[in-house]
Amino acid sequence: MYHNLKHIYDILRNKKSLEKIYYSYSSMKEVAKKLGCGETLIHTWIHRLGIKPKPRIVTQRGHKKSIEHRRKISEIAKQRTGSKNANWRNGATKYNMLIRGKQWRERRRLVLARDNYECVKCGSDIDLHIHHIKPVNEFPELVNDLDNLKTLCAKCHRKLHFPKENPANSVKTRTVNAELNGDDPTFFNITGTLPKCVETIYGTVSNN
Repeated sequence: MYHNLKHIYDILRNKKSLEKIYYSYSSMKEVAKKLGCGETLIHTWIHRLGIKPKPRIVTQRGHKKSIEHRRKISEIAKQRTGSKNANWRNGATKYNMLIRGKQWRERRRLVLARDNYECVKCGSDIDLHIHHIKPVNEFPELVNDLDNLKTLCAKCHRKLHFPKENPANSVKTRTVNAELNGDDPTFFNITGTLPKCVETIYGTVSNN
């Protein structure tokens, strides 16, 4: 097992090294244990480097579920649909997802890939956000325009929207890529209006 963080990232960023370890084990759990990091991180770098995923017959070896087991799972899933689901919000679509559309995740991946999965300002590849160059509430027609999107890390994104001292800057950096939604009370600024950039922004934002 590798314990040195720099060594782990050197392997993850090297396509041949990662491929060798990835194909040497049948499960992602074994690969993660070998490298000494999380499975999600390995998944991320496999997609970034364009490594071909192993066939399902290999990754699911020893995990075959019986027909009865699959039937029970299906029944449980049906009981958690609509208003019975914990994520139910009275059928309302979140504003930030409504304006982006169903293909937002794919567009987000395209922007990340175009910017080499790095912040275009400082080069960091940790906690990446997608920033709208022209504000969403002023230019809603450009919300999914790739030329209006760029990759920023959480720190640079926050500095862009909070150039001056602001209590919101005390919010700790997230350790995963995530976006706020309309149900989060911090999604609205003090005036109760939508922020100009609806990515992970806390409080009032600027026009930049």
